[in-house]
Amino acid sequence: MKGTILTCFIFAALILGMIFAQMSLEKAGDEMTKPLDALTSAVDSDDWETADSVLKDLSEKWAENDKWLAMLIDHGETDLIITTMSEISQYEKYRDKPELMANIETLRELLAHIPKKERVTLENIF
Repeated sequence: MKGTILTCFIFAALILGMIFAQMSLEKAGDEMTKPLDALTSAVDSDDWETADSVLKDLSEKWAENDKWLAMLIDHGETDLIITTMSEISQYEKYRDKPELMANIETLRELLAHIPKKERVTLENIF
């Protein structure tokens, strides 16, 4: 009987952990996507000073989230995000608007893909 109760407790803890991890991934994705909207509008209006400050805020948010995201997601995903953010900062520095906008959308898709990829679905299991 004790074994059954212990097994049920462990199973419930795993389910709660999965739910918490999924909610955390979605929250981090939302936190990182909001500055991308501001960055897009700043670049559209050629407001490079605002774009620079938004990019710095985005880098700080990534540094905060990167530590624990590495425990939950594939390191290849984090490497792609870091690479794309580096490209964005260089395109912003040299004011290469078309490349910057393309990489902002790439980063947006990478960030949106993380919670989808980690969600427990039949597609992700099989």
